[in-house]
Order: sequence, then C-alpha cells, then structure tokens
Amino acid sequence: MTPETASPVPDNLHGAESASPDQTLAWLRRAAEQENSAAKAALAERLLTRPPYSLAEGTAWAVASARAGHPDGAHLAALLSAWGLGLNQDWQAALDFLEIAARGGHDRDRRVLAGLAGQWQLAREVKLAAKISAAECAALRRAVRMDALLACPPVRLLSQAPRIGTLSAFVDPQICDWLEERARGNVTRAQVYDPSTGAQDAAIRTNTELHIGTFESDLIIMLLQHRIAAVTGLPLAGMEACSILHYAPGEEFKPHHDFFDTGTPENARIVAEQGQRVLTFLVYLNDNYAGGETEFPYLQQRFRGRKGDALFFWNILPDFSPDRRTLHAGLPPSSGEKWLFSQWIRAKRE
Repeated sequence: MTPETASPVPDNLHGAESASPDQTLAWLRRAAEQENSAAKAALAERLLTRPPYSLAEGTAWAVASARAGHPDGAHLAALLSAWGLGLNQDWQAALDFLEIAARGGHDRDRRVLAGLAGQWQLAREVKLAAKISAAECAALRRAVRMDALLACPPVRLLSQAPRIGTLSAFVDPQICDWLEERARGNVTRAQVYDPSTGAQDAAIRTNTELHIGTFESDLIIMLLQHRIAAVTGLPLAGMEACSILHYAPGEEFKPHHDFFDTGTPENARIVAEQGQRVLTFLVYLNDNYAGGETEFPYLQQRFRGRKGDALFFWNILPDFSPDRRTLHAGLPPSSGEKWLFSQWIRAKRE
C-alpha cells in the first residue's frame, strides 16, 4: 500500500516482510487466525495484489479485517464491493466499508468520503481531513447520494462512421481536480506496445501518464468508471487499468489506432485470450492550455473538450473488425499543460 494509505503495522508483523514469500504468507495466516486485524489486512493485500493470487481468500480476509475495524482491510473491502470483485457489487456496502476506513484513520478514504458527500474543500485539505471525527465520518456517509452521483448527461453523436460520441459536463470540476491531484508528481513516460518487444518508449508518444489499477484506485475513480459503463453499455470487467495522461508543451501522441491489429500472431493471441480493445473513453480534466486537441485525420476534425467533458469512440466496426477510420492523435499543447482521464475497454466477440 502507498505511504498515504497505509496504517501503522504492529512491530511483530514487520519481521514477516523479510522472510520468503511462502514464509510470510504462513506467518500472516497464523497471525490472522489469532484475530490480529492488521495481519488480516496485510494478508488480504498480499493475496489480492501479489502471487500466489487468491481472490476468494483475499476477499474473506479483507472483510474480516474491516469488520474488526481495521482501516486497510476496510479500504480493500470498499474497493471490492464498489467494483463487484469477490463480493456482490453494492454501493451501500462499499460506502459502509469506506466509513469504517475513514473512522479508522485511512487518510485517502477520509478525503474520498468527504468528496462523495460534496465537501470538496475538506477533501482537498489533508490536514483538515485528518481531524475528521467518527461522528463526522458518519454524517458524511449519510450525506452521500449515489443516485445523483451515478446520473449521466445525454450523449451527443459527433460521427456515425466512425462511431464517436461526446458528453458535456460529464464529470464535475471537483472530480477533475481530484484526478489531476492523484497523478501530479507521479507520472512516468507513456509507452507504446509492440507485439514482439512489449511496452517501450517510442518517438510517436512523448507524453507522461499514471496507470491506476483496481487496488490503487479509490471510490471516486470507481464511480467514474461505473458511469462510463452506463454510457457505453460495456461491463466493468472489460476495463483495463485506467490512466491519467499529462501533456506538457510540445508533448504529443502522434496518429495511431487503439485497437490490436490481429494481423500479427501475438496480437491475435492477445485478442483471443483477453479481448479486443473495442472502445476508448477520454475525459478532459482542465482548461488552462492552448492547442492540445484530439485529432481524427480521417474526419479532418479536431476535438477539444472543456473541463469535465468526455469524448468516446468505438475502435471496431459492428462486425468486430478494426475500424481504421478511428486513427487519431493527441496534439501537443502550445502552452500550458493538458490533463486527461483515459479508459480503454475490451470485449470478446460473441
């Protein structure tokens, strides 16, 4: 877990970290079976994020730790409930676990709870959030209105061929700021995937990014992903780790396709096993830059959303073959810096 989210581990747990993986797991299981809630949380985290993975056992220990009041276990249980991974998807259960994590002192989850309750000034101030009492956590939990948070604006069709849609004010400005803050200072050089060599730096792409997987995520990000699923009609299970993209002046992603070209054996294998990258969804997180449009050369169009607007396009044709008309580029800002939220979604042909 990150330094921001990790709560103190009792001294008698630290020795396990220097042992072999098998010894560590055995030690944590013994401690967890002796009702050590920190061991339950640490065991859950290891089983959910590192080999040998066990979703069922990791979920069980996360829930057990949460019920014992441990903030790290409650944090994991909140993510699992919100996503529907290992547990039934249930926003109310996720919020209950989030409240437990916040009451227990989980720094980020205190801020997440405040943000979901609409108290964004509190969410932005780490020092203020650290002073939230248990009673205030309960009040914030009661103030969260998931129906309103999950509601989506109507889609406007930008193009029918290729299929491109936009949404105005899809994300609240405060959530845009939250996403930008999550990434600022944590981005690395964005790479491209080559079927023969894997991910690598390339002259075609010079921007930076932050990948956020399931267990690095938070309920604000998962809320956004649920809304993307509702707009596109595609399930959460097909979502890759989301990315927050950063473009400094002059940085770009030259014209490219997002689908996997199945003309190569390796890409054909990936698509057969993991699904084709069928849809790209982008959210514009800030306004204060010049240039930086998303360009579609086939359409001879450039699109630039305002803060909170979204753009999405299908990378495949109705028959599931790649739609090469979706060639697109992230043009470089001429001044200022551009921030985007990016979500790729995969699916298999039925």
